[in-house]
Amino acid sequence: MKELLELFISFLRVGMFGYGGGSAVAPLIHKEAVEKRGWINDDEFIDIVAIANSLPGASMVEMSTAVGYKIKGILGGIVAAFSITLPSMIAFTIVMVFLNDLVSEEVLNAVTVPVLAVVAALMFSLSKKFFIQSKKELSLVVIVLVSIASFLLIYFLGIHPSLVIIAMVAYVFISQVLRGKKI
Repeated sequence: MKELLELFISFLRVGMFGYGGGSAVAPLIHKEAVEKRGWINDDEFIDIVAIANSLPGASMVEMSTAVGYKIKGILGGIVAAFSITLPSMIAFTIVMVFLNDLVSEEVLNAVTVPVLAVVAALMFSLSKKFFIQSKKELSLVVIVLVSIASFLLIYFLGIHPSLVIIAMVAYVFISQVLRGKKI
């Protein structure tokens, strides 16, 4: 029961202070699940982020559910998913009911801008961790080439990021099989 309460509080905190969806919330989930609580390690977190980003739906909910499931099974997954979304549900309801007529769109946009800068810094921090983790398995040249290829496919060709991730995973899987390595 104590672990369920810790899951609830941890992901409630992430849900309260997270802004911008899954990728932006990933550093906060990492802080809670890896650094602070030690529920999972960096490798497991990277796997969870990769899987969550390749699936349809809200990746912050998918990431929290995966961590919760790892800690306390199905009930842990449900508790983590509920608690990370609870603050957004409450805030959205309040905004829609009370503030819609009281606050102008310009004020809401003005509040959003500094928050986006913080989210960008958090995403950079997590990207740095991913880069360092990638260097353990891949050469710098491969990391740079995959990053550039992914950027070009997503930004210039408009290919959905999940398709790029699936293609990269398929490439690695096929190349490992062709080399005779066990997957």
